[in-house]
Amino acid sequence: MALTITSRGRATLAWLLKTRDLWLAVGTGASTWPMPQPPPVADAAVGLVNPIGLVRLVAADFVRPVTTGGAFQTDDGSNWAYAAAGEDTAHLCLDFRLGPADLIDADALNGVREWQLVCDPELAPGVPPGQRVVPIANVVNFGRPLAIENTVPSYRAGVDEVRRYVITP
Repeated sequence: MALTITSRGRATLAWLLKTRDLWLAVGTGASTWPMPQPPPVADAAVGLVNPIGLVRLVAADFVRPVTTGGAFQTDDGSNWAYAAAGEDTAHLCLDFRLGPADLIDADALNGVREWQLVCDPELAPGVPPGQRVVPIANVVNFGRPLAIENTVPSYRAGVDEVRRYVITP
């Protein structure tokens, strides 16, 4: 017997996800990947090919789709507005920020080509609480994988980059 998750249930799952310790794992991909377009993510993928570190979530907000206007637009052209307080929505907007010098040594040559949303990673002892960017040497375990993406290279020297994702559990 299977249960059907209702729209209210999906909103609850989004709320539960928002309460987790969410991070964006960052990687350069395999050196054998063609340039500039990497291969699609394999359905069975559970981690990055060549991770270089983690970036902590800076903002998580409930959003709802709108036909025009809205507060922002995602890469696929969808328009989104921030949800009112108490509004049930299963859509969660996640923002991650990479500063101009974050992990720059590791990605200067190949660029960042793979991204993975993870929750509850284990960091090495001594990593200060609240540290926003953690190099791979200080990551003990990436935690639970939630979503993964391969992209064209992102070369960030001197650039402040915000990665924004809207997810629907």
